[in-house]
Amino acid sequence: MAVGSPAAVQHAQMIQAGNADALKRFLVDQGVDAADILELEGAIAEDPAPKAKQPFGRRVSTWVGKMVGKSASGAWKVGTSAAADILTAALKAYYGLP
Repeated sequence: MAVGSPAAVQHAQMIQAGNADALKRFLVDQGVDAADILELEGAIAEDPAPKAKQPFGRRVSTWVGKMVGKSASGAWKVGTSAAADILTAALKAYYGLP
């Protein structure tokens, strides 16, 4: 599966709700740095879990924005629109959101 591919979004949707290890493995497979994954873990721990129609918490949303910025700058080798799609799909799956 190519990093940033549509298949990656489908794979993200397979993460079981609450399975932090599966989320981490998926992010590693997508080329996310270990430091960025640690930052996301902290954000998830501090933010309240989103509800079905609520957005991600402030820290998780900030992290997603930072990662999209890394994509735009070339620091993360995933296209900008794919980055947003992949991260959103992975986090929605982790939180058990539709």
